[in-house]
Amino acid sequence: MKIVCLGDSITYGYGVYPGENWCDIIRKNLNVDIINKGLNGDTSSGMLFRCFDDVINLKPSSVIIMGGTNDFLMGYNITRVIDNICTIITEMEQKSICPYLGIQIPVHSTLAKKFWDSNIDYSLVNANIEDYRSKMLNFCIRYNIKFFDFYKAFKCSTENFNSLFIDGIHPTKKGHEIMARTISF
Repeated sequence: MKIVCLGDSITYGYGVYPGENWCDIIRKNLNVDIINKGLNGDTSSGMLFRCFDDVINLKPSSVIIMGGTNDFLMGYNITRVIDNICTIITEMEQKSICPYLGIQIPVHSTLAKKFWDSNIDYSLVNANIEDYRSKMLNFCIRYNIKFFDFYKAFKCSTENFNSLFIDGIHPTKKGHEIMARTISF
């Protein structure tokens, strides 16, 4: 089984050592061929643009698609994000690549204000992530797309919420471990 993980810095593993991001953890734990195509700062539009080169050309059996947080941090419309992600999912299905949707983690507003841009309304970012999550879960159920709800895993974690974030946006090693435990095929 060869799986491509298409996403942004959360997929890439920004802020953690190599081997500590969720893609590397599932590679080790599940003994599958994982290709990490996370790109720091990427948006859903960027993911759509590069999905041919970064996914289809690699001929994987499956792809895990996760993005949208950067879109919301930049104030982009939720409809645009949903359209882009749904287009990627449709393209994968047309190429006989099994799509899995990763629902991104919430943003820790207090830490994000401290370490990122204090002018961003992180409560609005989280509201958009929650709205996106709700709509995409309904989409996945309606069209029988398997998903990994990283958002719920973080919200339901018994760990101290602060310990799951490096900077309010990116997960710590512990956060990546929680994400990896959410994945099963």
